[in-house]
Amino acid sequence: MAGWKKLRVKDLEDHMVPDQLKNLLEAAAGRDGTDPLPKLLESVLAQVRAAIRTGRTAPLSADGEKVPEELWSDGCALLLEKLQGRLPALRLTADQVRAAETARLRLRRVERGELQVSCPTDPSPSQGIPIRCLHFRPHPIRSSQLEGL
Repeated sequence: MAGWKKLRVKDLEDHMVPDQLKNLLEAAAGRDGTDPLPKLLESVLAQVRAAIRTGRTAPLSADGEKVPEELWSDGCALLLEKLQGRLPALRLTADQVRAAETARLRLRRVERGELQVSCPTDPSPSQGIPIRCLHFRPHPIRSSQLEGL
């Protein structure tokens, strides 16, 4: 499986049409002069890492900016959607909308434990590697077994 890598703002350029990021950043910063990307990036990283933690398919990386490579493009798609959401006059392309929807579906599968993600090379010390139960045989207690208690 793949490793983990940092999700950065400059990675958005791979998922956008030319000059879209520049125009988005100029328009978003034009209102109050602050750059919205750091908070949005933090939100997307928290969302992806929460799905992994909930699904318990792999430990989290000790570096809070890293996500599994399998979910990296999903993180970019969600970040782009959040950034674009601040500017309703500018629209996402159909491919970008589809990528964000696919990202949410994939994160739901990770949350349910249906999609395995790679283990990081630097697992968080506060979270061990999950143990999976491969086989379980129930031992129901019957009244005949409780005689004499």
